[in-house]
Amino acid sequence: MAPTDLAALRGRIVRAWLQQSDVAQAEAARRVGDLTRGGLHHWLSGRVTPDASRVAALDASLEASGVLARLWRAAGTPQAWPARCAWDHNFRLGEPAWVWVRSAADVPVTAQFRWGAALAGQATLPPGPGGLVAFAPTSVDNPPLQVRLQHPGGWVDFGHGTFTRSILEEGLGASLITHLDVLDRHHVEEGSLGDTVVAKDLGVGLGRARALLSEHGLPWRVVQQNLHAFVPARIVHDHHPGPVGVCCRPDGSPDVQLHLDGTALAQVRAARGLAQREAAVAVTALDPSEPITRDVIRGLEANSRGDRAGLVWRLDCVYEADGFLGMDRSPARRHGQHWSVTFPTDWVGPVWVHVHAQNPGVVELLWPPWRRRQRLDGPATLSFRKSSRGQGVLRVAAAPQVSVSSGTGVVPGSLDINAGWYPQSIGASVALLRRAIGILVGRGPVLGAGVVDHATPDNS
Repeated sequence: MAPTDLAALRGRIVRAWLQQSDVAQAEAARRVGDLTRGGLHHWLSGRVTPDASRVAALDASLEASGVLARLWRAAGTPQAWPARCAWDHNFRLGEPAWVWVRSAADVPVTAQFRWGAALAGQATLPPGPGGLVAFAPTSVDNPPLQVRLQHPGGWVDFGHGTFTRSILEEGLGASLITHLDVLDRHHVEEGSLGDTVVAKDLGVGLGRARALLSEHGLPWRVVQQNLHAFVPARIVHDHHPGPVGVCCRPDGSPDVQLHLDGTALAQVRAARGLAQREAAVAVTALDPSEPITRDVIRGLEANSRGDRAGLVWRLDCVYEADGFLGMDRSPARRHGQHWSVTFPTDWVGPVWVHVHAQNPGVVELLWPPWRRRQRLDGPATLSFRKSSRGQGVLRVAAAPQVSVSSGTGVVPGSLDINAGWYPQSIGASVALLRRAIGILVGRGPVLGAGVVDHATPDNS
């Protein structure tokens, strides 16, 4: 997307929001503060691109709950990143959610949506820059929503809150997904445990599961794919060749590293509408004890690296990169028979754990309410996702000769272990099943379509 096209798109988004808010341009400019009506007109025409902070001020004055500012930033994603086929996101629990999908192709392409084992489906992206938008009346933080696009891929943005049909059509130029069946609630994966698990394998959990279903009048088949919640965690054995093209420490663990050079880093920042000063302020706000100045941002963009632990993950959050900006380190400490790993509270997205030993054997990861047992034949870097700000300490149980290091961000060539986690206990299983049932009876997430009237998506 050319800068002029991006400025015009952002102008249309702001104009559409003003129109649906029924606020005159002069009044909107007054609310921002030092903005004139003529200055606002330049925003709307795309002749001037405002700083992100001024858009945030306009968002607050219109009581847009951050949605206007988020859409305005999201407009720049095609300028920030090359098109790719795989996009993932962990939503905040219980909030309305939206997904804006745009294709890099000039012909219709298929977008596949997957939200755990039970929810899956697809939609066709229309040609053109607007793409389509899907709404969810509510959301869960885990599992993440996965969006997979046909080659050559495209761009996917995620956000919370709602916006009107006029903003969607006149501002974004996007289409609506018109059927809830874009995600089939009763989809069962091939090879699902629902076809193979018998009562004796499930033990006491089976009776509790049937009681929950009976309470809500649901047939057994709709949760067959969730029966693994009552089966003891299995040992997974994968071959891992090791990270590719990344900086590593002597023990083979990933080191702090930006995946982008200075020019690309500056391009991402500009695409998010941030001046260097604004980026520095936002990064500092995530950890005031380690302030970042504009000179630091300028130095990174001039390729005078200066990357240090605690900087990359904060930049990634501010630029909304979902781990693709680079890798950072997080503390991992041994406590007796296990290691404790603490990721940044504000981080949501890809994380990694490096297990170092010639023959680690079975390693168990415990992250309430989940656990995973992994057999390793040698050193390995394991990649998965932190689902929420409130997700606590990860425990890694391993043999005494094993050392562990950890961090945030995407590690190319690492072993993806996002699948294959099991609840830690029957109690955790029942709680998770209750949440799954809430989804099925309409009190949880159903990513689907909606015609949006006023400020609320209609998923009927």
